[in-house]
Amino acid sequence: MSDWQTVNLNLIAKSIGELCYEQILTAVKVSENEYAIDLKHGDRYSFKAWMGIWDHLRVDPKSIKKKGSEAISAGQFFIDAQVDLEMTDIILGNFLEEMHNSLFADLALLAKQKGVSADSMTNMSGEEVQAYLNGHPKILLSKGRVGWGVREFENFAPESEKGVCLYWIAVKKELVESSFDDQMDARKLLSESFDKNEMERFYEILKEKKINFDDFHFMPVHPWQWNRFINIQYHAQVVTGDIVSLGILGDDYVPQISIRTLSNRHHPKKLDIKLPLTILNTSAIRGIPARYISVGAKLSRHILGLCHEDELLKKYNTDVLVEKAGMTVKHELFSQVKEVPYRYNEFLGTVWRESMASKQGPGELAILTGSLFYQDLEGNSLIGGYIKKSGLSKQEWLKEYFTVVILPLYHLQLKYGLGLVSHGQNIILKMKDFRPVSVILKDFQGDLRLAQNSVLLEREDFKEIAAKLDKLPPNYLIHDLMTGHLVTVLRFVSEVMEESDGLKEIEFYKILANIVSEYLEGKTIDPELNFLNESVHRVLLNKVRFKIGYGDSSERLKPMVGKDLASPLYLGLKHREAIHD
Repeated sequence: MSDWQTVNLNLIAKSIGELCYEQILTAVKVSENEYAIDLKHGDRYSFKAWMGIWDHLRVDPKSIKKKGSEAISAGQFFIDAQVDLEMTDIILGNFLEEMHNSLFADLALLAKQKGVSADSMTNMSGEEVQAYLNGHPKILLSKGRVGWGVREFENFAPESEKGVCLYWIAVKKELVESSFDDQMDARKLLSESFDKNEMERFYEILKEKKINFDDFHFMPVHPWQWNRFINIQYHAQVVTGDIVSLGILGDDYVPQISIRTLSNRHHPKKLDIKLPLTILNTSAIRGIPARYISVGAKLSRHILGLCHEDELLKKYNTDVLVEKAGMTVKHELFSQVKEVPYRYNEFLGTVWRESMASKQGPGELAILTGSLFYQDLEGNSLIGGYIKKSGLSKQEWLKEYFTVVILPLYHLQLKYGLGLVSHGQNIILKMKDFRPVSVILKDFQGDLRLAQNSVLLEREDFKEIAAKLDKLPPNYLIHDLMTGHLVTVLRFVSEVMEESDGLKEIEFYKILANIVSEYLEGKTIDPELNFLNESVHRVLLNKVRFKIGYGDSSERLKPMVGKDLASPLYLGLKHREAIHD
């Protein structure tokens, strides 16, 4: 089978699983592990699969047939399913363009994954692992990157692992909204990207261009963003000298799986830099909202303070990647248009944040939790590799993971009303000798919300921060954790562990249910916030794209909700009780 056929079948398999989970398509069980989908167009797709505990089909890509023959075209699958997906021709056309981008990236990634075992990946840093990951597990087109061509895929995509030197600009201070951590200033910030020689060259450029250091802020820009948008859309400020081009300067950076967050290649303990990229990738245009810049450093420092003062968070070593600085520059014209597409207000900004590597001591490894469900091409799991090296049993390792990761996240919601959208890129696992020892939280730029009854609202030192955050009913926030981490991370981890490591999913969730049950013992909480409730909401991501399409909007897309599904934690709890009885 060709690699092109492989990536097409992989996408069809993923799509069938997620579209059935979102209850857009219906799979009929034909026999043991044999299923079929009859599309309204008249086509039948048959395949082998097994049903996970989350009501999710794990489809074998190689088994997929269309009318008895191999179904090798993902594009044809979506055309055949158009009526079922309720996509207009306009939306389908845009979807197919994004699909071709994603398949192009999948092809390069597949070539990279060949010959690299999950076991060998356990020796990689958390940043290196990201270059092998398959992307968002729920969004069908996880590497769409609409707006990029071949050259950009080859030079700037995570799987390319090419170094990116950043474009630097000087911006008059009165145009910049900024925030600095108490331990950071402008010169220290530059030293995070410039060695001694580059710093000297930087000052020479300032001298040549007659720039007074104290009158300007200095910002890195992704080189693609500078060429495609900033130099054109902000050219009025370039002409007046309010924005001055300094050129390519400083250290090499490599993109993380999120694309717009970059890690220092040769000095990984130095600050990561997060930059806007005005491309559509997964669910949104990847800009940086200005709204949170002014409080970003204070917010992350405040959460770190909670981690140091709260008994449970301190006990489990909960940590934060602190945002050291942030800057954003409004566009003088777009910012005056009330309902302008959100991307026009997110062109130019920078966030400097601590790196994962900076949190690692001897024998320690920090990885995105979204790495844990990776399987190599032989079907071996990365989590299984880590567990083997830890010397723990699967059950012991999971117990430690749930204790140091899930309990702090749940505790932050119940005690403080803080809801972090806890998907696999925001939540970092730190291991010591491959054993889970703590969770590290990151990325509070719009991914952190506050409960309307949060005790933090009573704190004088939090009022400025709270004014910038969305306030929601507490029962809404619990789904940032349930959907963000359980559905988007643990759903796939438990399936992979059953598939690759022989641990039944019910056992997986029984361990988690035990730990949550022990934590809740003696506590009085709002029943709607109980993690052990019988059902959970089924959040739909792909259906939103099918319905709304690709047109501009003034806000990012919001997910939809389908029919509730049985909670695996509740099932795990009942399984435990049945055994004890």
